[in-house]
Amino acid sequence: MNLTIFKPKRGFLLVFCLFLLRGGISGQKDSSNIAPYDIVISEFMAKPLANVKESPNFEFIELYNRTQGSIQLENLRLYNGKIFSVLPNYLLKSREYVLIYERRKDFTYRLFKDTIALKSLFTLSNPNDVFYLSTPQNKIIDAASYDLTLYRDSKKATGGVTLERTNLNSPCEVLGWDGSNNPNGGTPGKPNSINIKDTIPLEIDRYYLIGSNQVGIVFNKSIDSISASKNNYQLSNNIISNFDSITRPLFNEIILKLNSSLARDKAYYLTIKKSLKGCVDSSTSLKSDTTILLRVPERTKIDSIVINEILVNPEVGGSRFIELYNNSKNTVFDVNDLKVGNKTIDVSIDKKMLLFPNEYVVLTDNPIYIQEHYKAQIFRKKIIKNKVPTYNDITDTVVLKGGVLKNPIDAFTYQKSWHNPLIANTEGVSLERVDPSKPSNESSNWQSAAQTAGFATPAQRNSQFDTTDVAISTQVFKLEKKTFSPDGDGFEDFLSLNYHFDSNGYAATIRVFNDKGKLVKTLMNNGLMDTEGIVKWEGDTDEGLKIRAGIHILAIEWISPKGKVQREKLACIVAGRL
Repeated sequence: MNLTIFKPKRGFLLVFCLFLLRGGISGQKDSSNIAPYDIVISEFMAKPLANVKESPNFEFIELYNRTQGSIQLENLRLYNGKIFSVLPNYLLKSREYVLIYERRKDFTYRLFKDTIALKSLFTLSNPNDVFYLSTPQNKIIDAASYDLTLYRDSKKATGGVTLERTNLNSPCEVLGWDGSNNPNGGTPGKPNSINIKDTIPLEIDRYYLIGSNQVGIVFNKSIDSISASKNNYQLSNNIISNFDSITRPLFNEIILKLNSSLARDKAYYLTIKKSLKGCVDSSTSLKSDTTILLRVPERTKIDSIVINEILVNPEVGGSRFIELYNNSKNTVFDVNDLKVGNKTIDVSIDKKMLLFPNEYVVLTDNPIYIQEHYKAQIFRKKIIKNKVPTYNDITDTVVLKGGVLKNPIDAFTYQKSWHNPLIANTEGVSLERVDPSKPSNESSNWQSAAQTAGFATPAQRNSQFDTTDVAISTQVFKLEKKTFSPDGDGFEDFLSLNYHFDSNGYAATIRVFNDKGKLVKTLMNNGLMDTEGIVKWEGDTDEGLKIRAGIHILAIEWISPKGKVQREKLACIVAGRL
């Protein structure tokens, strides 16, 4: 048996090796067949600091290959809407990272293993920007929309810290970014320091009308283009909606065109079916069919929308906000038609959103801070990012304008003295409107937000809302149950002290004494109260210890806005052996 041994020439071996490196390997992708989110933007440095030696002292963008095969990056583009940079020949292997930056002599890029040095790369603007990765045919692979609020930490936002994607396997989440927790300021070329499981379902953030025959719907996640067909939408009154487009580059906004215009003064119901899905993860679909109410917005009118709450003197690292309230009975407005300002400047509201009667919208430079600091996450859809004018905390004028009206819709000049005199430091304390139907320029119509409400109530009913017309009990303080057992078994673990005042502006001190007359817990110390609410006690002492079983006395003292002092004692029983 004769065997013929094939001996390839040196030139053949060289060509064959180049073939393997440039795409001959089975499963390897290049710019012609790469799919959206095969590669994601995993981390970037937008604000380097020269004096932070541990983190890269230059802007960079890190890419990550989510697939099980290698991907050729040649001819892919990084683009910020004005400038694009073309990536060179580079094979990004499965589950690996590459650092992309602009070549400069002083860069210490040799410290990092996998890098691409470009001749030029757009500057990552502060405090916000949008950029994306696309094919030569302009098919978007991934996008990042960021601003400094995503750091969720004022110290990190000053610079020297990267923004990391919180979950590389859930790229649909538009706001899925956070400041790196790595002590070096970032994790270039390595797994991110943050990995948060995405448990948030696909939801509608806001919606609006374009004219009377187009509907815009903004979601909290990027949308799967295949599932976003016209079959997923149903509009009442026999007006059929046709799917038009998903806006780029984030793909989280859908535009629907209607076959006929919506009539004014008529309500319509648009149902978005639960078969609508997030970009690459079927688990991020709508929980159920979702129905939204549509009405053609009207031009704004005086007293129809009012300034309902203001925070002009935030705590260090905090954010100002202005809350608006639709005080009309049956009129819908678009907040995009409004402007907020002072005597000299006006700031437009750059987002379109329908505001229905008795609804609130909060404007702030930092929605994340407002949501988290004032425990208003449940109202996040009504807290939108928008520039807010700087106001003097001693006295200033707040103005609300709208449409083509020459005169303001609402305006008033506040004084710091409008705050409750019991509050020594008004930083982070909002002024709330007592009655939206009464004039805004009357000092008696404004009160400091209650301490029990966290000193501000963004996007919700004011803690000092006038309840004069609401029937209430004549007893101010009342125990829901006199016996409780704080043993952690889930049954009657805390004591609920309900209260209801006849007007706003009250302050209260609530102390707990044991059966020997010893003070064991101070629940409230001269705290400004809501007009109604609940004070809870979980059976602990001021030192954080569990209290012993037995009879305890709640000594309550409250002061009216006019200085009248009242006192009351209520007995409770702590059950069990603690």
